[in-house]
Amino acid sequence: MSSEAMGIVDRLAGHPISLYLHASAPALLLVDWLSTLDTEAKYAWTGRWNIGRIFYFLTRYSAFVSAPVWLYCNIAFGVPPSTCSRIYLVCSFISVSGVVTAELIMTVRVYALWGKHKGVGILLLIMSTLEFVASAVTFNIYRVHVRYFPIANLPGCLTFALSTSGSHSWPYIPLLVHQTLIFLLTAIKGYEHYSDGLYNASLIHTFYRDGIIYYALLVAFSAGNIATTHERSDMTILYFLAFLQQVIHSILSSRMLLHLRQQASAGRLSSSEQTSINFATIEEIEIAEESVLTTESQLSGGHDLYNHGWFGPEEAPSHHSQTLRQQGEA
Repeated sequence: MSSEAMGIVDRLAGHPISLYLHASAPALLLVDWLSTLDTEAKYAWTGRWNIGRIFYFLTRYSAFVSAPVWLYCNIAFGVPPSTCSRIYLVCSFISVSGVVTAELIMTVRVYALWGKHKGVGILLLIMSTLEFVASAVTFNIYRVHVRYFPIANLPGCLTFALSTSGSHSWPYIPLLVHQTLIFLLTAIKGYEHYSDGLYNASLIHTFYRDGIIYYALLVAFSAGNIATTHERSDMTILYFLAFLQQVIHSILSSRMLLHLRQQASAGRLSSSEQTSINFATIEEIEIAEESVLTTESQLSGGHDLYNHGWFGPEEAPSHHSQTLRQQGEA
């Protein structure tokens, strides 16, 4: 039997499972969104717009754009192959863009955490570039090699790859290496702060707790994708994993930012915790990462990082905040 015929047989055999899989990712996304909607409305929908807020909404809601289209490609009847091709290209581009945006948020976050260290910045830039190139090459490979066939009385687009070589797993390798690097850099800086007795501050604790746990989950998920795509050539599964990767990135990165913003606005820091974030009052912290950057400022000799958070330039601290900082310096 030809490889083309075998691809069709394998795809038909796994068709019922693929329907359930493609419904599970949007369900997970919707449940997470509903569970964090009140927090998002309070902390993300209000305030001054900047590049960080734009990145947040891009990574959060790009998955909602592609989710219904992915479902359509798997449950609609009589979809022409040309339509399937165009839809999958658009959805793949949106999924890759969502993952890249989430990775950018995490990368800049770690870069800021390291006090904008030049060596760390170069290393992260190299890994981000490799990840982007791998995504672009993979996108083009799928565009060239994937074919679609209409099958009567079966919903969705029947997809399979003309080439079933091991080229499906390698694009995840730069992503895995990048995420592992971010995980290690976060853990190292967390250990340094722990050794300096700053880890008990609630904001810093939240920063490292969410960061380390979420990065570890992303590393495990990417490793699982490599193992799965190395053994399978079912394009439906591969497309599902690409979309699920976007969903996981969307959920984890948005939760990480919301948790920090929520903690920063809780107004429950003790005076000692305020000291650990360079005497800034809670009401004056536009984003939670700023507090960690301010701690970095304290450790690195007092260089003012108030206006250099990854969310972009923020309003300068008020007179009350400046007084507190001057008292601390005195």
